[in-house]
Amino acid sequence: SEDGGQARGLWLCTHPPRQLRDTFDMLRFATGLVWLTPESGNVELLGHVVKNDPVYSGSSKISFLDCADFAHIRRWSYLRLPHSTLSGTVLKLRAWEPIEICMLFCMDDTTELDASEVELLQKADFRAMPEGSVAKSFPTLHGAGAPVSKVVWARTFASGILEFPVPVGPRGLPMVFIRAHIAAHVLGQRPCHEVRLLAGEEIYLSDPEIAKDPMDATALPKPKPVMYHFVSPGELGYTGYSLFKGPAASQRCGSSQVQMRVESMEVLSVAMLLFPLPQMEVEQLEEPVAAPKADAKKRPSKSSRQGSKASSKTEAPVAVASSKP
Repeated sequence: SEDGGQARGLWLCTHPPRQLRDTFDMLRFATGLVWLTPESGNVELLGHVVKNDPVYSGSSKISFLDCADFAHIRRWSYLRLPHSTLSGTVLKLRAWEPIEICMLFCMDDTTELDASEVELLQKADFRAMPEGSVAKSFPTLHGAGAPVSKVVWARTFASGILEFPVPVGPRGLPMVFIRAHIAAHVLGQRPCHEVRLLAGEEIYLSDPEIAKDPMDATALPKPKPVMYHFVSPGELGYTGYSLFKGPAASQRCGSSQVQMRVESMEVLSVAMLLFPLPQMEVEQLEEPVAAPKADAKKRPSKSSRQGSKASSKTEAPVAVASSKP
């Protein structure tokens, strides 16, 4: 009677597992937090990575044995790249809510990314996250020839159209994982990173040194930022608060600029810590005029004698240049 007198359809568990998995991926893709764009090419978005799945599309040489903390049950999606993707290829996605993109590379502890690939990541505002801040255990692969490094390169994006380049590591392309995350940006599009409040933690992210052209006359010197750090986080450290670390360039913000924009799909409790910027070094803007040497044969005038009212005038002023708090 509940079915209106009609025969019931097949029970969900009677369908082949592969068909159920493909259906789950399509639903996760259609209703998920990220959509692919026509510019994405042959990139695939998987909502449920299982054992023996190829790490890269078009090649089954390397496959997953275990996703560990990057499994779908922890709300991670996997962006599977074609095995022929070149270094510097720009991927374009449509995010429906703020997300975090993490890249993992296969390499041992004695191997590092090439300097050009690190520069590519840093220009896109990806950062090497502190160990253990993103995950405790990492995926296990078959056929990779090296373990998955615990160095995670990550950054957050606000909702909307986003782009990011793909680097190439010593053992090939990275594994790209995506999850919903709080996104905080300063001075436009510079992303912040969410970290735990610990003693000794720096308040700002250090920007990499960028070589300047010595022939560029328009390159003006910029004030060197002050790298503050927490001596003790106090009550904020054990009450569940996280720190949004922005680039050090965000220390100085004009009245017409937005210092930080936070986007989240969850209700947040925000605490703001205000502190004055330190004063700059004292600069002597005007040198005092040297008094003329008195002639030994000539009697000093009345106005220059010691103790007279005229000789008690103050010296030239010394101005102190200070930064605004």
